[in-house]
Amino acid sequence: MLRRSNWRRGSFARSSKERLFLGVWESDYKDILEYRPGWNVVAVDPVTRIVSSELGDKERGDVLNLLPPQRAADIARIVGVVNVNDRWADVNWISLESTAVRNIHVLGDALQAAPLMPKSAHMANQHGKAAAAAIVEILSGREPQPTLMANTCYSLIDDKRAIHVDSVHRYHPEKKVPLVVDGSGGVSKEPSVEEGLYTRAWATTMWKDSLS
Repeated sequence: MLRRSNWRRGSFARSSKERLFLGVWESDYKDILEYRPGWNVVAVDPVTRIVSSELGDKERGDVLNLLPPQRAADIARIVGVVNVNDRWADVNWISLESTAVRNIHVLGDALQAAPLMPKSAHMANQHGKAAAAAIVEILSGREPQPTLMANTCYSLIDDKRAIHVDSVHRYHPEKKVPLVVDGSGGVSKEPSVEEGLYTRAWATTMWKDSLS
């Protein structure tokens, strides 16, 4: 199995789990998955599985994992809440209400993220709870209050082991965004089976909390 990726140079470095991801790739996947930093894909032929780079190089992969430029979904653009770099939606971080369109609350990956705030499933769940609490206050004629948000992001690196990073984010009244609480959170020292069990327990709890 071969993967050709369009990850830009330094994308691992932008990850809070950089050392762990690179270490796992080096020890377990180097001979299976090919990592090409700075190889920006501009075209792909789905029939031949040939990808072309911005420099005109062409490669064929048995398995292709292409990461397109990220942005908010089309529905966000249709309703008019995309107002940051033509890609993301800015919000009032107390209520998660759009700064572009009143009475629309935006959650998850569509947001222009606060500093060091990950775009994770756990954080999207926190956004939903903060927005719901704010809407209840607004409909009750009260002023919504900031919500403390916590995040845990697990990554399975095989069928048993996992790694994680976590953080806590508190609203800063002067900067008007949630900021990471000093001393909060952390990152795994190394992959472990124990964290793999935590990952599955987290996923079961998160699905139940979000969907039931």
